Amino acid sequence: MGLKAKPISGALPQNKRTRLLEDFRAKKVTILVCTDVAARGLDIKDVNFVINYDLPQEAANYVHRIGRTGRAGAEGEAISFCAYEDCEHLDAIKELIEADIESLDLEDSDFATDICSKPRVDRKTLKLVDSSSKSSNRKTEKRNDSSTKRDNSKSTDHKLRERKPRNMTQMTEEAKTSTKTTENRAKRVDRRFLEKEGYDIKPMVPELLSYFKINDDGLIGHEVLSKGSRKFLIFGPKKTKYKFFVKPIYKRLLLPFLINIIKKAGLKLFVKVSFKAPTLQIYFSGEDEKILTDN
Repeated sequence: MGLKAKPISGALPQNKRTRLLEDFRAKKVTILVCTDVAARGLDIKDVNFVINYDLPQEAANYVHRIGRTGRAGAEGEAISFCAYEDCEHLDAIKELIEADIESLDLEDSDFATDICSKPRVDRKTLKLVDSSSKSSNRKTEKRNDSSTKRDNSKSTDHKLRERKPRNMTQMTEEAKTSTKTTENRAKRVDRRFLEKEGYDIKPMVPELLSYFKINDDGLIGHEVLSKGSRKFLIFGPKKTKYKFFVKPIYKRLLLPFLINIIKKAGLKLFVKVSFKAPTLQIYFSGEDEKILTDN
């Protein structure tokens, strides 16, 4: 995209890392894409912006990361992207810094779409690859593949002619069976999702609770599929097509319960819950991890 950006990680040799940091201080490089290797020990003045693409699992790491900006009394900003699954780390961070973090809900319409296509990067050299040369190579490969397929199809066609025709009754029965199977598949409804259109979600809630067979409307999640015309021609809400689903119940019920237990026990622990069918996994980390595992 023409931005002066470079990556840095622990895998980078020390001499290259030193040179890169010198370029960053001299503003030859203005965007540093980095792992937690840059969260500690880097004292660079005038860094005015830090973006956390993922929230760190350890609250202390959040402080180290955003501490790269606003140093020595200067001002700076820090923004963290936080998907539904990542928000479990947010409470521990707020508790550690003893302050609230302003949150902003983002929707599909908030994201820019008029940016360049995704660049191709060589994983070994981390340099841009000319996409035009790659696409021409792919076209050549496709042409070669299609010509090979044509040659193969000729020989296959010749073999097929030599085979004897099958019994017509058997073929008809098989056709009927496959038709029934296709019809059954078409009738099957995926009840994990429900698509609906409307100007506001609130009136849809009773129907959604009934459809998903739940009582807590806080468990209903949604994504916007498309937006149509406004309710009153040029003003008012837009008619929106939503795709509704049930949020992971274990995070809304189990995670707050575990956090509360840890607080009451006075343990210095962080907890993370994840679910990958059919296993529910609970992770504990922190200073008192050994106390927990020993008892």
